[in-house]
Amino acid sequence: MAWSPDDSLVIGISSRALLKLDAEDRIYRERGVQAFIDYQIEHENEPIERGVAFPLVKALLELNCMLGTQSNPAIEVVVISRNHPECSIRISKSLQHHGLRIRGAVFTGNGDPLPHLEAYKVGLFLSCEEEAVNAALAAGISAGLIHGGPEIAKELDGTPIIAFDGDAVLFSDESDKVYETRKLAGFKAHEMKNANIPLPPGPLHKFAIALEKLREKYPIDAPPFKIALVTARDLEFCERPVKTLRRWGIRLDHATFCAGMSKAVALAALAPLIFFDDNVRNCVDACTLTPTVRIPLLEEKLTPVVQDKASVTLSSAGADRSNRPERFLSVCKIFLRSSFTDHEPTLRQWQQEHLIYLTDEAFENFSAELERSAKGTPAGKQRRAAGAKNEDLAKLLQFATNLKRKYSV
Repeated sequence: MAWSPDDSLVIGISSRALLKLDAEDRIYRERGVQAFIDYQIEHENEPIERGVAFPLVKALLELNCMLGTQSNPAIEVVVISRNHPECSIRISKSLQHHGLRIRGAVFTGNGDPLPHLEAYKVGLFLSCEEEAVNAALAAGISAGLIHGGPEIAKELDGTPIIAFDGDAVLFSDESDKVYETRKLAGFKAHEMKNANIPLPPGPLHKFAIALEKLREKYPIDAPPFKIALVTARDLEFCERPVKTLRRWGIRLDHATFCAGMSKAVALAALAPLIFFDDNVRNCVDACTLTPTVRIPLLEEKLTPVVQDKASVTLSSAGADRSNRPERFLSVCKIFLRSSFTDHEPTLRQWQQEHLIYLTDEAFENFSAELERSAKGTPAGKQRRAAGAKNEDLAKLLQFATNLKRKYSV
């Protein structure tokens, strides 16, 4: 029977999010396209291990038993990958080996995936490539960057839970910016004044609304899946986000207001199928417990600020600061060593969020002290075991955060 993207909630997913293609990706980056293709053909009959997003996709497709039919599924998953078409055979065989039936796929041969996301009317795009995610977000498509997950995915027990952060994920980052510029007192005044005004929609609000539409016929006490809010806000500031979701018609099944507590504590108890957050540190904490998707902040354009007729500066980092990301990353590589590649997207995002406003002198002092510390770490401490990668990153980011505070004064 013919199928149309209008018939289903379409989830677009990259092959690297769905299957563990780390080794293959290294071959592509280090040896080129042909070596990558040759490797895939040579190992065509060897199944690829399941990736971070595999449990999510499996659970979503299983919901079709309740929500739709095989010929007219409520949820359709489509692989949208930059991989070469020669890789399609091994990917197909791997999915069959793992018992996952996915009907649609696009292999662009390193072409732009965005036109295909638009053609399929994708409701959520998950990828390991930040450039592709940013392009989707800029086009108004709900999208996220696969940050990581447990080495061994837990088996689902009970009703699946999809957990979201609030500000900068379901909602815009309006309130975050108020907090950053006006601190707690200004944030409190702003939220109380606007308690009955819905928060502006964020990058995943369309996806959340689409999820609710799938389950709208089910009673509130017996949903096929649950929607949870896990936010850094404390209870005093619950009114505006809860009322906003109510206005959007989204029935909230669970809410945790962490009030400064690590979200890892809340997520350990909640055990969601997947968690979406914009904050790098929250994602580092969460991904040891549950598959975690980071929502990148779209880079704001630099705005000229005229100080006088003879002087024009930029409101953000100037051109002389363009080497900052590579300077920071080179130091991080000293500490993380072989695990650096796994964490490079996270580190780039952290740098963009935290270091762009340091003065040149402060940044140089920050980098010098970070480098001294990284070089002073005894060999072997960077990776103690296979499961220590996320712990090492967390320690690095915590130290870098403390240094940033020191040189921001």
